[in-house]
Amino acid sequence: MTDSLHTSQQDLNEKFFAELDKQLLSDLRHDLEHADEAKALAVATGIVDTKVLDELVALHVTPETLAAFRMIPLLAVAWSDRKLDREERDILLDAASRRGMQPGSPSYRMLDEWMERPPAPQLMTAWLDYVEEICDSLSPTAISVLRSEVVGQAEMVAQAAGGIFGIGSVSKEEKDVLKTIRDAFPSN
Repeated sequence: MTDSLHTSQQDLNEKFFAELDKQLLSDLRHDLEHADEAKALAVATGIVDTKVLDELVALHVTPETLAAFRMIPLLAVAWSDRKLDREERDILLDAASRRGMQPGSPSYRMLDEWMERPPAPQLMTAWLDYVEEICDSLSPTAISVLRSEVVGQAEMVAQAAGGIFGIGSVSKEEKDVLKTIRDAFPSN
């Protein structure tokens, strides 16, 4: 083999492996970013199912969008009787904290505003549209996990103000909103 041919072959190999290394590095970066995004979602939501987290990351759902997504139905339940009780407020703040919403952050300030004045009804309509759209892309397992968590927390808000010895603790208005929230998710 001539020196020229050998040099050309080495150049070709180096370019090939450089391109392969570049692709592998890109893939590694992507995997690390995906893992970071999934970890952030896990911390923000408490979801531990990796398949669900992977699906949410693939849909470009961030902790911020998911936090807002999940606060809207809680607010709808809390304001369904046209007043926000201290107990409901406490549960909303606890839910916000569990989602990583820090006091002073934009999402927390928005929640604070919504606890002073009920959000516009269009917000719940937008949430219902979002649920429909996101559920079209999620597996039945992911839908079930999200439904369970959202409905469970909404029920906690509904029961927060309580009644006398638990009787009448959930108003008709709260029951209606809870039904709307449950019905937003397709049944499996």
